[in-house]
Amino acid sequence: MGRPRMDISDEERRARKLSATRRWRKQNREKARRHTRAWKKRNSEAAREYRRKWSKKNPDKIRAYRKKWLRQQEADPLNRERRLQKARLKYAELRENNLELLRSRWRKYDAIRRERDDPEKTRARDRAKYARRRNRDLEKLREKEHRKRARRRERQRAILALKEANNPKATLLGNSLYAAADAAVSKTLLSHVRDDVVSSIVLAVLEKRLSRSQIKKKAADFVRAYFKENNNFRDVSLDSAIRGTDSLTIGDMLDSNVIHF
Repeated sequence: MGRPRMDISDEERRARKLSATRRWRKQNREKARRHTRAWKKRNSEAAREYRRKWSKKNPDKIRAYRKKWLRQQEADPLNRERRLQKARLKYAELRENNLELLRSRWRKYDAIRRERDDPEKTRARDRAKYARRRNRDLEKLREKEHRKRARRRERQRAILALKEANNPKATLLGNSLYAAADAAVSKTLLSHVRDDVVSSIVLAVLEKRLSRSQIKKKAADFVRAYFKENNNFRDVSLDSAIRGTDSLTIGDMLDSNVIHF
């Protein structure tokens, strides 16, 4: 029995054929070159169309091949002499058959040479060229700075939005009572002091010791009450009573035999 045939798609069959052709060409380079030259002679139009399509698809390779070819031509003195001879023949043919075209080229070259030899025109042309380049560079710089500022603003907005989303106080400010108490307390106070004062006001309203209409008017009283209650690290009178005692003062704790004033 023969080997069972596997059904393959047309694309896979073409890929296999192309792979086999490449392997054969790599192993038989001279035969492949002779075969290619013979095919180009037989099918000149098809070869020209193939080169045209390949050149459109691979412009970078075409430029690289052309540079390499030019370097090889310039390095060879025989090729240089051959190009000069070809240029002389072309010039003679052009002078004989199309003298008007040649004269128009002469006039154009003379105008360019006169402008090049005139220093004032040359300076004016250079100034205009540099001005155009400078304006173009300034426009690019402005666009770059504008994009940078826009990115910075977007980044700041994103940071603020993230902070607000992670801030628990933002949820509390959504409550109308807490927002009114927060607006009534001065923002010059420290953050922990403001939070305690606002919480005291909200608690007083909930316990019906204070009405909502009086929050703005009584906010200063709550601030004073906070500082009176939390009187640490401040000036204290010697006659003030010590907490946790009936009537013991700070002055009673001092030694009477020692002059303190």
